[in-house]
Amino acid sequence: MKRKYCLFVLIGLMVLIGICLFLFRIWQIRSDQLRQSRKAAAFIEASYAGDIDAILAMFPDSLYERLLSDTISSVDSEDEIPELVGSDLKAYLKAIETLFGDGWQYSFEIADRYQYTKEDLEDLNYNYEMTGVSDAGFRQASILTAEVRITGMNGTEGSQTVLVPLVKTRGRWYVGQQIGSAYNALADEGTYDIYGGLLDGFSFSYESEEPVDAEDFTVQEGADE
Repeated sequence: MKRKYCLFVLIGLMVLIGICLFLFRIWQIRSDQLRQSRKAAAFIEASYAGDIDAILAMFPDSLYERLLSDTISSVDSEDEIPELVGSDLKAYLKAIETLFGDGWQYSFEIADRYQYTKEDLEDLNYNYEMTGVSDAGFRQASILTAEVRITGMNGTEGSQTVLVPLVKTRGRWYVGQQIGSAYNALADEGTYDIYGGLLDGFSFSYESEEPVDAEDFTVQEGADE
């Protein structure tokens, strides 16, 4: 009888531990999604403020260093890089001002979230490796869809869908590049690229130990060739 009681207690403890582990995992997932949403929100706010420096600060070191090596020969100093890579976004904001007038306002919401599969990550990391990004081996990545609503002082309204690519490294989420088959599949649904050279990837690196043939370039639509 005592042995049977101990068995029931042991089973109860195992069930309780299982439930606790399950709830902890749910909490982890929701916390991670909240961190993603906060990063995406900060990115959208920096975008519509035209704050290129703030956007660059959201890149992981590996992507910023690769952008630096890709652009430094086109400027006189590193301080000029934000103006160079942010020109497309600045042109977009100028167009908004022309269409909606001074004092235009915007609001946004995170409308959707795509979590990368194992195959998506392999393709994404391959893209980064082929464009010479050091330490390319992201184990998690997401694309958050932000729906932006723009309102002019005269009552005119417009909208913009922005896809925010995120990568996770060293336990933190950062802004990535708009490359890879997963991103291209979502972008093909009708989004308009407002970032240009800021997020469209890097030139191909021919220092890779792996040979690159013509077929490899079919998955590199977001990168500069």
